[in-house]
Amino acid sequence: MVLKALHIIFGASWFAGVFFWVRMMIYHTEAIEMQSHDDVVSLVTTAERRIQIFVLNPAIGLTIACGIATAVMSRAYLMPWFHVKLTIVGLLSVFHGWCYWLNAQLRRGVVRVPSRRLRLINEFPFVLLVGIVFSAVSRTGMLGIRAMAVVIGVVGVGLAVARIRRLWN
Repeated sequence: MVLKALHIIFGASWFAGVFFWVRMMIYHTEAIEMQSHDDVVSLVTTAERRIQIFVLNPAIGLTIACGIATAVMSRAYLMPWFHVKLTIVGLLSVFHGWCYWLNAQLRRGVVRVPSRRLRLINEFPFVLLVGIVFSAVSRTGMLGIRAMAVVIGVVGVGLAVARIRRLWN
């Protein structure tokens, strides 16, 4: 039970770090796009590195370690829902790797993704979080996938409504 609790705590830290890290990259991108002073870019770059070193790196390692230990002890790896959860965690890991690459580009002053698009991309980890939580809590992978589809649908409708409002105004 302690390992499971630690797995949840470190997983929450990983997600918090990703949300904050992408938000810092949005500010970094905007600072480059607006040709802000070097001290602003330096401040945001420092914040990004600290998030990586002090939040993300430990959270990822401890989440994975506690998750593996919990899965082995509970034999969750034999259950279908676990494979869905593991796939979603894999998607989060790919997203995380992409963020590292994007952040490296930003440190060189190269903007690969505009800040408006980054704001939308910052919602992707939330969709994954919904899938992970629903899969693990319900112990059915399909509920996790359906929950992610609902979130994507709601976000899609919200974006469509916002776009229509913008066109009418």
